[in-house]
Amino acid sequence: MHALGLFLALAARAPAGTPDPEGVLTLDAVLTRALEEAPPVTSAKAQANVVRSRIDIADAASLPSLDGVLSTSALASNGLSLLSTSAQCSAADFASSAAAACGEGVRANGDVGVSLEARWLIFDFGRTAESVRSALLSANAADADVHSTSLQAAVAAGTSFLALSGGLALVDARKQIVDERQRLLEVAHGRVAAGAASPIEETRAQVSLETAKVDVRTAEAAAADAAASLAIALGMDPTKPVHIEPPEALHVDAEPAHAADLAEQRRPELASWRLRVAAAAAALASARAARHPSLAATASAGAELNGDVTPGATLGEGARIGASFTIPIFEPQTSAAIASAEAQSQVVQAHYRQAALAIRGEAARAATAVLSFSAALAAAEQLQEQADDNYRQAVGRYQAGAAGSLELIDAEAQQSAAVLSVIDARFRLEGAKLRLMAATGSLPR
Repeated sequence: MHALGLFLALAARAPAGTPDPEGVLTLDAVLTRALEEAPPVTSAKAQANVVRSRIDIADAASLPSLDGVLSTSALASNGLSLLSTSAQCSAADFASSAAAACGEGVRANGDVGVSLEARWLIFDFGRTAESVRSALLSANAADADVHSTSLQAAVAAGTSFLALSGGLALVDARKQIVDERQRLLEVAHGRVAAGAASPIEETRAQVSLETAKVDVRTAEAAAADAAASLAIALGMDPTKPVHIEPPEALHVDAEPAHAADLAEQRRPELASWRLRVAAAAAALASARAARHPSLAATASAGAELNGDVTPGATLGEGARIGASFTIPIFEPQTSAAIASAEAQSQVVQAHYRQAALAIRGEAARAATAVLSFSAALAAAEQLQEQADDNYRQAVGRYQAGAAGSLELIDAEAQQSAAVLSVIDARFRLEGAKLRLMAATGSLPR
């Protein structure tokens, strides 16, 4: 059988005991679920929500503020007024109630006040606007990070899916080898019983059969591990069975230069870095705007109870409205903030250039890997055809008594290795295609 056809025939066999077609996972379903619901994706979405909340924090500086103020104070004095505007005071005055007017004696005063104070920033020459813009760009960058995390989760889940698909195909291939070796054991038993072969041939056939059975159990264990890995990648219970539908071959453009260009255009990581570069520039502009003047409107209204020992207590109410124009003259913290923002902007730009180069290289390598694995699969298929032909001839010669068991065992080993090589090459090729799709940002959103 042609190697690719053998793989598809084996993989197309649905797992036994599948109760509901809706419970069977396809590659598209796995990728979609991983893009939306994989644990790393939900975590990245939560982090993006945190970053987006900073937009409101930055915008709060432009909104009016209202404060309630409760104040109290007390004053006590005893002494002579050196700057009195009154006439000369006599000694008799100091002994009388006129002493307060002459600035001599004990004086006590206290007050309690309550007020509302409002402030509204009217214009600060772009400081708040740039701060809000920086926060918005950072939030968009966080959204791009979510997309990047989704791609990584989809690749991990898709790779696990392909590993499980290849593992199940390997189990089926191993079982077919067991069936074939069981048939050859019966042939060897008949030849020994007829005296046409020595008992050692039956022993060799029995050992070959038992070895094939061990290989089946090993393949089943590997498939179970792949199923658990797929469940974990999708956030499912790894203790429950996973049923999949064998995937069709993926179609990609494996030209390295084209893949690198697509990656630079589509990869969310680069979109995130471009947004971070813009956010850093906005943060720098906001820091520099701290040197600009600001205009604010102010208003207050309140009541105050004032108590004095001599005249008694008085109650007053008042309201005030005004505006303030603030011009920064010297603020060392502003200069330090500007220097820090400039350095951060340079760091982000350097990271963007480095990420662009790395992503282009990753896409080019992924495309090259697809080409290499395509060639490897073609070679494996050709070898499979030769091994199948050699095995058929060896079986015919053995059954006709023209060949011994050693020749048959050697042909069996070559044919089995060729079958497994095709399955492995097929899995590696599809995995390389999936990685190329992710490297160029081509997976479904």
